[in-house]
Amino acid sequence: MPIINRITRLFRADLHAVLDTIEEPVQVLRQSVREMSEAIDHEQQRLVILQQQKSEQQRRATETEGSLQRLARELDVCFAAEQEDLARGLIRRRLETESLLAVLNSRVESSDGRIAALTDHLHKNRDHLAAIEQKLALFVASDSLAEQEDIAGGNGGFTPYDPTIQIPDEDVEVALLAEKQRRARS
Repeated sequence: MPIINRITRLFRADLHAVLDTIEEPVQVLRQSVREMSEAIDHEQQRLVILQQQKSEQQRRATETEGSLQRLARELDVCFAAEQEDLARGLIRRRLETESLLAVLNSRVESSDGRIAALTDHLHKNRDHLAAIEQKLALFVASDSLAEQEDIAGGNGGFTPYDPTIQIPDEDVEVALLAEKQRRARS
């Protein structure tokens, strides 16, 4: 049994190595960028829907305020005509309308909070995606540069060090990953 387990483990290791070489890391990264972009588009659509819902709630609140003003005028007429029975019905409608207005205003405030949170989240995700796209571009560029140097037979000429050139740490990390990948292929 131990021999069978060891052979099985060896076969799995070889299978994983084959899969690693089949999968193109650049293609996997590009697919991840596409998926992130789709998620951002979905969030943008949610934001548009929330903004539309808020506009509808504000419109209804404005209409409700108009109804309250109309009810106040009708109440004035009822009291001027000393019609308390009619006034009771109008007061009931006014109380219901005031309750509805409070609910609508609460929903508008809640929508404001959700819109602000989603907008902030969307901006952060867009910034993060832009940074990843830049790193991917650097990774692809460094990978193709390494392949071109391999084809050309190495460095054609010596370029002296220029202290005015400053390389960000992220670029160094991406280049390190590309170099590790290139060495792993060899």
